[in-house]
Amino acid sequence: VTPEEVDGLIASRPTRLSHVPTTEKGVGEYQIALNDSDIGEFVYDAAAHGSTLVARAENRLPKLGLLCRLLGRELGYVFEAGLYVAPPGARAVRPHYDKTEVFVLQLVGRKQWHIDKTRAFVPRFEEHDSGDSELAPDHDTLMLAPGDLLYLPRGYVHAAVTQGEPSLQMLIRFTPPSWEDWLHAVVKRAADEDDKLKRALPPGFLGSDGAALAAGAAERLAALATRNDLGDMATQYLDEWVTQFPTDMAGQVRDILTGAALQADDRVGPRRGLVVRRRQEGEEIVILIGRRRVVLPDVFDEQLDFALATPVFAVRDLPGDLTDDEKAVFLQRLTIEGLIERKDQG
Repeated sequence: VTPEEVDGLIASRPTRLSHVPTTEKGVGEYQIALNDSDIGEFVYDAAAHGSTLVARAENRLPKLGLLCRLLGRELGYVFEAGLYVAPPGARAVRPHYDKTEVFVLQLVGRKQWHIDKTRAFVPRFEEHDSGDSELAPDHDTLMLAPGDLLYLPRGYVHAAVTQGEPSLQMLIRFTPPSWEDWLHAVVKRAADEDDKLKRALPPGFLGSDGAALAAGAAERLAALATRNDLGDMATQYLDEWVTQFPTDMAGQVRDILTGAALQADDRVGPRRGLVVRRRQEGEEIVILIGRRRVVLPDVFDEQLDFALATPVFAVRDLPGDLTDDEKAVFLQRLTIEGLIERKDQG
């Protein structure tokens, strides 16, 4: 990402733009600009007062969007990207911990980071920094120069200060689902099917020594552990999780407007960074992409495998006992569904 690209992003009037005001203690709150007419004044005010300008980027810069999708496909987490532009000597924020996992890539200038040696705790997504975090006296200090990459797990108290030159950083962040999230889903589904888990605690439980509650919890947890449908619960959880991933539909409008049917020599391939879940249901193949559900007859299993696993191929190269016209029709369907795209157009 270059300064020119950042300039173009901000000039394009993004609807998610913020800055962190700098005070003597480096304490600030994000201020969001949503009105086109206010953005110019907003950027000027941020620069004039030494604040850090922040722009959400994965939906505005295609290559950052692709990076986030590729990381999501490999790791199973939803990634987002932000660009941080800071003037010389700016203190981005007070010492704090993040609720997300963060990769920091220094692009321009240098920035000094102060990070505690040990994690304060592992925060949940809804747990925000209370504003009173302090760095330990023996914290680590490091300098990020252009090209340096820092991984900062959630829960580590840190602060960062630019040096005697402007700074441009890219932050890639993600919040992984936890075992707690998954177990909550298990308990909720079990309670949906078994009213015993929704019944009131016994009268007088507040005055007990807790033995009855402990025994009741042990009994119910043991019952959960022996359920024979945990696999089905896991499948449902994963099917719901895949809906969190953004889909890339670039080129779809072009294909719709041109209306050109695929020909045997046309080259196609899977969309880069495509995150899907696929399974067999009876005689059908079900593909979950974003919030959509694509259903195909399982006689196309071999062709689907090939189409989603081969980076670039000609329509006529699709395997199986199909004519070139049938191959084109099948791949046209996958193109419309956003699973593959043409690779022979600029």
